[in-house]
Amino acid sequence: MNKQPEQVTEARLSEVAKLIQYGYTAKSSYLNTGPKYLRITDIQNDRVEWTQVPRVAIAPSDRKRYLLRAGDIVFARSGATVGKSFLIRDDPGDAIFASYLIRVRCNSDLLNSEYAALFFKSKDYWTQIAQGATGTGQPNFNGTKLGSLCIPLRSVKEQTHIVAKLNSLLHRSKTARTELVRIPRLVERYKQAILAAAFRGDATAKWRTAHPAVRSNSRIEKATGVHRKREGGSTSAEFSKVASLPHAWRAATVESIGEVILGRQRSPENHRGPNMRPYVRAANITWDGWDLSDVKKMNFDKRDFEKFKLQPGDVLINEGSGSADEVGKPAIWNGEVKNCCFQNTLIAVRPRATTPEYLYFVLLNAALSKAFVDETRGVNIHHIGRAGLAQFVIPVPPSEEQQEVVRRIKAAFRVIDKLIAETSRAAQLLDRLDQAALAKAFRGELFSSTARRL
Repeated sequence: MNKQPEQVTEARLSEVAKLIQYGYTAKSSYLNTGPKYLRITDIQNDRVEWTQVPRVAIAPSDRKRYLLRAGDIVFARSGATVGKSFLIRDDPGDAIFASYLIRVRCNSDLLNSEYAALFFKSKDYWTQIAQGATGTGQPNFNGTKLGSLCIPLRSVKEQTHIVAKLNSLLHRSKTARTELVRIPRLVERYKQAILAAAFRGDATAKWRTAHPAVRSNSRIEKATGVHRKREGGSTSAEFSKVASLPHAWRAATVESIGEVILGRQRSPENHRGPNMRPYVRAANITWDGWDLSDVKKMNFDKRDFEKFKLQPGDVLINEGSGSADEVGKPAIWNGEVKNCCFQNTLIAVRPRATTPEYLYFVLLNAALSKAFVDETRGVNIHHIGRAGLAQFVIPVPPSEEQQEVVRRIKAAFRVIDKLIAETSRAAQLLDRLDQAALAKAFRGELFSSTARRL
């Protein structure tokens, strides 16, 4: 027999709370004195890392007034996260809360704190927050408005049943969401594995067997000849891998397969002038290609314009970064901005013995595998430098096989991108399912036969 829900009533939060209180105003300190001082920024992903929360100096009389305890709910009352709430489930010890938070302490005879905390995640709650928040640049929701929020109310016993049911449902979606979060990291490793296999020649091994007549073209042979002469004196570990490449492949430095050009330095005298032209910089390259939403300009005279003007097919990389994860990030220029130049935070390669797409994927593999990092210099910033990129050794197959390598990489990446898109859709579906469960719970429908199909 189905459990019949109680009649739902509504109450103002102020009617079922013992306390609605603003936090303490002070400057935090990372000295090991005073109570912990909980701020909005300490609440991330519905959790608080208490060991990272700073401390604050406070008079003993105020300390007792602002002391947090299990069952308290704190709200962000201002800023971009206005309305965000956090239930303190366990005793936080000696801890108080900051002034941009509001503390709600429920009247346990009327309102279960976990029931209230779940309601504060519902669409109904967020609708009330959106309607009541004031201010455009810095939205605000004060204690009076918080107290006037309407909350669906039942007996505390019924609230306890709803909390147990909701926690069970939401735990399942949380577990699924945790698994989904792992997928992008796995996908990144899968992309690296695909690229590594492609540039070892593994991905096209069967293709080479089916195309025995394919041989290196003369430009690649010429470049290879130059570097076999240098092999004995080179310090690059890449030369040791020459023997492991497929028979028709060659190892060649980047400068031997194309022109390597460092962009022009940005200087104050070029901030204005008669020949202002657009230019791209490291900030315009992302892992997904170009971000041209903020393209700046500087003065290029005729000589510099001819030297630094980008051409379709140029492959550019991020020359340096404070993060090893960003060094060497590549992109292909396809004439996205007319008469565009580039700054010296980028290095351009104008390939002759490879296709732009093949070179792009080779450099992407180097960036993702951190191969550039071993070659970079600098204490706080990793720099590749024009000379470093020019001498960087890459594997070069015959032209026909370059095209096949690119085709296989792009086909594999399309499958991966589809997986990422499906992961994103699954995460959005989980969010909708969570909201559906919350909505049914606070309408009194959670125990109905319809709700059981959630």
